[in-house]
Amino acid sequence: LEPKEDAKEEDVEEPVSFMETAWNLVLVLGLTSCGWVDVTIACLLLLSSAGMQITFSVILLGKDFLGDAFREQIDIAKAWRRSVAHDHRHM
Repeated sequence: LEPKEDAKEEDVEEPVSFMETAWNLVLVLGLTSCGWVDVTIACLLLLSSAGMQITFSVILLGKDFLGDAFREQIDIAKAWRRSVAHDHRHM
């Protein structure tokens, strides 16, 4: 007996790639028949991606990155304008 065409098509597995982001790989974890190693790697990718995004957000919203408020820099801007900004050597 020859195997049915339907049985051959069911055995074909297509890889799920995570091109732009690791988030789409985790969304299909329950829908694929992958092993525990693949699931572990996908979860580690998700955790590392989330950790990096949180870290970048903390850095970008921190005082060290944003700097002082504009009101605190008015005197510095005035001194710069009186010295270098209107110097004829820089025009």
